[in-house]
Amino acid sequence: MVGLKAIFTCFFIALCIIKCTSATETVCSKFSYEQEIIASVLKMKLNVEHMEKEIKKTQEDILKVLEDQREKMEMFAKNYITVRDILVVVMENKSAEVSKVLDDKTDEVDKVLKNKTAEVAKVLADKTSVIDKVLRNKTAEVVKALDDVEKKVTKAVVAFSASATKHQTNPANGQTIIFDAVMTNIGNAYDSTSGKFLAPVSGTYVFSCSIFSGGNGEFWAYMAVNNSAKAHLNERGTNGRHGMGSQTMIVQLNPGDVVTVNTNYGAGTVYGAKYSTFNGFLLL
Repeated sequence: MVGLKAIFTCFFIALCIIKCTSATETVCSKFSYEQEIIASVLKMKLNVEHMEKEIKKTQEDILKVLEDQREKMEMFAKNYITVRDILVVVMENKSAEVSKVLDDKTDEVDKVLKNKTAEVAKVLADKTSVIDKVLRNKTAEVVKALDDVEKKVTKAVVAFSASATKHQTNPANGQTIIFDAVMTNIGNAYDSTSGKFLAPVSGTYVFSCSIFSGGNGEFWAYMAVNNSAKAHLNERGTNGRHGMGSQTMIVQLNPGDVVTVNTNYGAGTVYGAKYSTFNGFLLL
C-alpha cells in the first residue's frame, strides 16, 4: 500500500513537470520526456517493490528470530524448572546422607570416648593404687624415721662426769677405779659406788679418762667395755713430781653394756682429790 502511494506521487510530479514544459518544445521531445519519466517511475516502482519485499523479509526474519528466542526462553524456563527440581531432590538426598553420616560418626565418637574413658579410669585406678602403695611405704618410712629421731633425741640426754676423791695405792690388777664424786649424771647411767657406766640405749658414745699419778709413782690403766680392754693409758711422775695420763675412745654400745676404767699390772697410785676424772656422753 505504501508502494502504490509512492508510485502515484511520482507520476503526479512527472505530469506537473510535463505541463510546465515550454510550448515551444517539439512533440517528439515531449514524448521523449514522458518516456523517460515513465521509465523512471517504473524503475522507482520496481525499487519500491523490492524494498517492500526486503522489509517484509526482514520483518519475517525478525519475527522468526523472536519466535526462536521465545522458544529458547520457554525451553530454558522448562529446563530451569527441571534442574531446580533435580537439585532439590539431590539436596534432599545429600542432606539425608550427610545426616546419616553424622549420626554414624557421632555414634563412633561416643563409642571411642566411652572406651577411652574406661581406659583412662583404669589407668587412673592403677596409678592411684601404685600411689597409695608408695604413700603407705613412704609413710611407714617417715614413721620409722620419726621413731629413730625420737629415740635419738631421747638418747641425747645421756651424759656423766665424775672424779676420784680418794687416793688408790697399789690397786689389784684389773681392779675398777672408783670415781665417787659425781658432777653430772644425766640419765643416771653412771654408778658412783661401783664405778660402772651402764648403757641405757644403743648408740655411739664418747668416753675420756684422766689419771693423776702419785709423786715419783707410775700407774697403768685401761678403759674397758664389758671387761674387754679398749684403750690403754700410762703415766709416771719423776723427781718427786706427779704425772697426768689421759685417753679418749668412741665406741658403739648396746643397752646393758658396761664401761669401766681398770688398773693394769697392779702397780702405782691413782691420785684422788678430784684430780683423776672419768667422763662420757651419748654422741649419736
